[in-house]
Amino acid sequence: MSLTLNKRTSINSLAELQSLNISTTKVAQPQPEPLVFTGALNAWYKTVRNGRESSLYLIEVRKDVAIYKDNLSDKHSQSMSLAKFMKFYKPA
Repeated sequence: MSLTLNKRTSINSLAELQSLNISTTKVAQPQPEPLVFTGALNAWYKTVRNGRESSLYLIEVRKDVAIYKDNLSDKHSQSMSLAKFMKFYKPA
């Protein structure tokens, strides 16, 4: 069995393949800048999506997560990604 790398090179054994010492390098992918939230906490935000208006009360921002409540009387809070929040929600 032989392995053909290109038209001019043919490898017939594992020893020949190992002797080639082909190196592969991984190029580092650029990391996106971290999101920085500069809006007000403990404030109402609203959005209109698909013709439906909705609002939420932003409680806290942790790293890349926005913590909110749909209604102030809700016992439990919910969360969504900060990127999604910043894309769709604007101060009320």
